[in-house]
Amino acid sequence: MWVGTFHGLAHRLLRAHHMDANLPQDFQILDSEDQLRLLKRLIKAMNLDEKQWPPRRAMWYINSQKDEGLRPHHIQSYGNPVEQTWQKVYQAYQEACDRAGLVDFAELLLRAHELWLNKPHILQHYRERFTNILVDEFRDTNNIQYAWIRLLAGDTGKVMIVGDDDQSIYGWRGAQVENIQRFLNDFPGAETIRLEQNYRSTSNILSAANALIENNNGRLGKNCGPMARMVSLFPSIALLTNSMKRVLWLTVSKPGRTTAGRLPSAPFSTAATPSRVCWKKHCYRQVCRTVFTAGCDSSNARKSKMRSRICA
Repeated sequence: MWVGTFHGLAHRLLRAHHMDANLPQDFQILDSEDQLRLLKRLIKAMNLDEKQWPPRRAMWYINSQKDEGLRPHHIQSYGNPVEQTWQKVYQAYQEACDRAGLVDFAELLLRAHELWLNKPHILQHYRERFTNILVDEFRDTNNIQYAWIRLLAGDTGKVMIVGDDDQSIYGWRGAQVENIQRFLNDFPGAETIRLEQNYRSTSNILSAANALIENNNGRLGKNCGPMARMVSLFPSIALLTNSMKRVLWLTVSKPGRTTAGRLPSAPFSTAATPSRVCWKKHCYRQVCRTVFTAGCDSSNARKSKMRSRICA
């Protein structure tokens, strides 16, 4: 079983099949800052005015085209000189990345999708391996991500998606809430389960939200109603008070008392906020604490435990 983001899974896929994806084994991933620096150099080398052809705009253009699954030769310029210039920048950028073995985030998804399209035996391998697919936050997927799911699922229909079309807020960065409707069209046997019981908002808030959102076009539609009993909050001040009481009762209530010539020990967890606050509140007292932390070795992600004694 694989669990991860689209980009994380694409990265893993390309590492495993770098030769089939026409990538070097040690290909490097460009972050947005690296991408911007490269585009600045290319725009300058192409003798383009950076004010007229901003590198950040070029980055947005390239990423948007890749999110749509488009290479430079796929783009229709219709004789538009502005579009043609952006195409040339995109082409120059991609050639520079290919020469240097560089892959940006959008390229991860597009290159992995092309890998499956161009190598049917690899696609079939993963179809047999992943017989059931679950996608969360589906409303935030873009076109290339939807194409991923559609291609990997094939005709099995063993796909579950989770998403609320009324909460789609990332259209400005390429998310296509229409993918939910596309999914229902492409998988006609899919069952829709509406979760309409709200545990967090009052009836007044929900009534106003329902009245407002129903004006949106193209939504699947639902009517959120409150539960008889909402989720209760546990006030943090009560938590802190209880923690301090326990610590004080254990150690600090008798500051002059020692055991076998040693200061008393108090249980503190550096990962627990209440205990941290208690420690700061009472650090002026000479109290020894035992610290237990769970560390993660970045080289092999091996968990380890460390124990130490610290005295104020």
